[in-house]
Amino acid sequence: MLVDLLREHPEAARTAEQRRARRAILTCRTAAQGGHVYRCDPCGRVEYAYHSCHHRACGQCGGLAGREWLEERKRELLPVPYFLVTFTVPEELRELFRREGRGMFDLLFQASARTLGDVARSKVGGEMAALGVLHTWSRQLVFHPHVHYIVPGGFLSEDGLKWIRLKDGGYL
Repeated sequence: MLVDLLREHPEAARTAEQRRARRAILTCRTAAQGGHVYRCDPCGRVEYAYHSCHHRACGQCGGLAGREWLEERKRELLPVPYFLVTFTVPEELRELFRREGRGMFDLLFQASARTLGDVARSKVGGEMAALGVLHTWSRQLVFHPHVHYIVPGGFLSEDGLKWIRLKDGGYL
């Protein structure tokens, strides 16, 4: 489990943000987070309800919120195939992205969305929708900025009144 890994490898949390996340997850639903005491007056039984950390990476609280969010998004899906398209920052530019931060991430989104739109217009003759998610770190905790796009397998007609499904399922 994540909690066990965080306990066994504290050195893996290198940045202040990673150390805050580690501390939050390790203290989730413990006295360190504070909580409430519930006492039954007739029988004298006492129960403690500790607060959760609310960190998005926490399997106890953030994980539940993440799973609920995912289920809500699934209900919004169109009945079409979907494609995953990833735009990755070349290694030679990563230090610039690390230094400049948000401005570079904004440019990454703008350039990748424009590229996706250009390809859609030239290849299928329409406007495609996409949902983009920025990732800044790899699973191995290496700075590796990239954007994942989820792209539905279709597009709206020019007048916006008709959904046109892609004929080539391997298009993207």
